[in-house]
Amino acid sequence: MRRAFTILFLLLLAPAALAESLQHDGRERDYILRLPEGVERPPLIVVLHGGGGRGRQIDRHTGLTQAAVARGFALIYPDAIDRQWNDGRGDPQSVEHEATVDDVGFLTALIADLGRRGLVDLERVFVMGVSNGGMMTYRMICERAELFTGAVAVVANLPMDMAPRCNPGRAVPLMVLNATADPLVPYDGGEIVVFGLNRGTVISTEATLARFALANGCSGREARMVEDPAPEDGVLPQHEVFTGCQADLELWRYVDGGHGWPGAGQYRAESLVGVVAHKPTVNELALAFFRAQL
Repeated sequence: MRRAFTILFLLLLAPAALAESLQHDGRERDYILRLPEGVERPPLIVVLHGGGGRGRQIDRHTGLTQAAVARGFALIYPDAIDRQWNDGRGDPQSVEHEATVDDVGFLTALIADLGRRGLVDLERVFVMGVSNGGMMTYRMICERAELFTGAVAVVANLPMDMAPRCNPGRAVPLMVLNATADPLVPYDGGEIVVFGLNRGTVISTEATLARFALANGCSGREARMVEDPAPEDGVLPQHEVFTGCQADLELWRYVDGGHGWPGAGQYRAESLVGVVAHKPTVNELALAFFRAQL
């Protein structure tokens, strides 16, 4: 009885999920909107799911909504066409990576629509994503830097086809959370191989950081001491902060970690995705990073 009451209580506390859609390029594009109660024009976090996912799925899996709305953020979880963002990777297995799917335009229009409706503050917009969604996050700050107050990319490197043309219009605060034993998106760059299929190529984490260090005007880099909060998972977190920057740039490196959202649990077998780190969680790190930009 007590367990049933607790579940009911948590459901009553959960913010309502508003399922909506936007017409863009002749397509009906779906999204889930989460709004904090009693906050007028809150800051917005655009959350981009990974390949094969949906907005509703990443909302449920990560638990980000509860933590974010409690801190006064609104969140939007859009859906990609056929569950794949056009992140500029040139994925030969995905038609969404062709120029016919304008996800940059869709996300730009979606943010503008929420602003026009007075639902969010367009001066405080953040973007974050995991895997394919993390690569789409990079593409958004490469091509629409003026829209964003900050960004977080999880287990994602900059696509090789995107890197030469990534020229952000201004410095954007960025946090990268990558894992060194990621079997899907290689930490040191190279081909993304899923179930034996080539899904495009990415540059290394170091090269990705170097590209944004240049864009953010950084001049140095230093390691920060981190006490491992969850030694039982076998993953060692390391934290590095770039210095002399016009906008913050940080790396959380999960040594021996795999492909997933740290803190959200082992969603697939270790043989497929590696070990998903327990802590520090994406939720706590990303929200602290975003709040610092405010």
